[in-house]
Amino acid sequence: MPPLPPAPNVLVIQLKFTVSRANVLSRVHVKYTSAAPNRDDLITYAASIDAEIAEHLLPLCSPQVKTAEVMVTDLTSEYGARGIATSEREGTRPGLPNCRMARPWPR
Repeated sequence: MPPLPPAPNVLVIQLKFTVSRANVLSRVHVKYTSAAPNRDDLITYAASIDAEIAEHLLPLCSPQVKTAEVMVTDLTSEYGARGIATSEREGTRPGLPNCRMARPWPR
């Protein structure tokens, strides 16, 4: 299978974590309008994503949810930059098997 064509000005953010014993991978694609980022830019971006997950998402998750890595890759070319931030954080909410979901509206 040939490689996928380049996606100009697109980053893929890959989040690796575990829920209990299950390995989980989530990918998000975002478009940017600045100059192409370099490796250091993407390492900094990956670390900031990891910090935001720790501040906003993990307080809603049980300790069974553990982060492992945030990887950001520039898809502009097959030689696009890549930044990786390793992570060893875990959820802090007691009593739930995984993340708490938002309640349906209206109640």
